[in-house]
Amino acid sequence: MVDNLTIIGSDVSPSVEFNPQTGRLSIYGRSLMEDAVAFYQPLIEWVENYITAPQPDTVLQINLEYFNSASARMLAKIFMILENAYEKDITNAKVIWRYAQNDDIMLEKGKEFKTIVFLPFEFEAY
Repeated sequence: MVDNLTIIGSDVSPSVEFNPQTGRLSIYGRSLMEDAVAFYQPLIEWVENYITAPQPDTVLQINLEYFNSASARMLAKIFMILENAYEKDITNAKVIWRYAQNDDIMLEKGKEFKTIVFLPFEFEAY
């Protein structure tokens, strides 16, 4: 089993809490770093390792105030890894997309992701 992955965010990078014991994966804050690949590659590798022996239910919670296009590409890679596991019945994965109640832009971005990956999405306004 993989270890917990915890990253404390900054003004330009999100906080991350991936817990393999509970199957809860969370990314929150802001994601607008210049080198998104360097930041997200360890997350992608963690998820790839996690799905070799995941929990029966896996929940990826995204709660980003803002993300740039480079971050969007990296998030899509994480979604696709979970989508593959979901389609093969390796784990019952879903995404909870959280957004500020008045932030129609972040809601629309979540809906765009929902159209490109075959994963259950739930939208939660806060």
